[in-house]
Amino acid sequence: MLYCFSLHTYKLEKIETLGEKPSPRYQHGSFVTQDDLYITGGILNPTTESLVDLYKFNFESAEWTKIHLSGNAPLWKFGMSCCWDKSSQFVFLVGGQFTALNSVSSEVHCFSLSSKSWCSMPISESHPGSGPFHASVEYDGNIFVFGGVHHNTQNKMFMLQMKKSPESLLILAAKVCLAQFGDISVLEGVLSAEALKKISQTNGGKKPVIHEGSSAIYSHW
Repeated sequence: MLYCFSLHTYKLEKIETLGEKPSPRYQHGSFVTQDDLYITGGILNPTTESLVDLYKFNFESAEWTKIHLSGNAPLWKFGMSCCWDKSSQFVFLVGGQFTALNSVSSEVHCFSLSSKSWCSMPISESHPGSGPFHASVEYDGNIFVFGGVHHNTQNKMFMLQMKKSPESLLILAAKVCLAQFGDISVLEGVLSAEALKKISQTNGGKKPVIHEGSSAIYSHW
């Protein structure tokens, strides 16, 4: 069943819908585009699916449509969040919990609304493994993830950087100094202490850890 709450009358009304309706569920993921509502995954009773599905509801026609996506769909899960990036037409499924495995998902999956295909997103650096029931929002090419029922993430916020920003000339100069002379002290007072510390970090005492060309990077706020 689908209900609509009016902000004008402050009343909740049941909507009579058409088309191929999704099975009853709860704790599913959802997102809205200009004219459509999408839902995916969730808890079914009983659970009969192995891979997450996707349904679209059009606000104007009040009709449901099952969307068939190519590629490798993630295992069925619930409690995940969905973010739609209007510029790229990609939708990101963040975290959640796998139903069959009874384990927390730390994955970020995405699919394209234009090509109707799934893709899995590699993530560099450590990430929080967003458990079920967190909140997320996409803004300016980044996904902000807050809370969730997993370890100690309830009151923490993480930013998932979806687009790689070009490095400044100062950062590039610091890397050259470190590679050529093994020292970047000449840049003290020019770069922040935090930036110098990050560039100076070593991996086994051999070379600086520099993350380049990443598809996505998690940062803790």
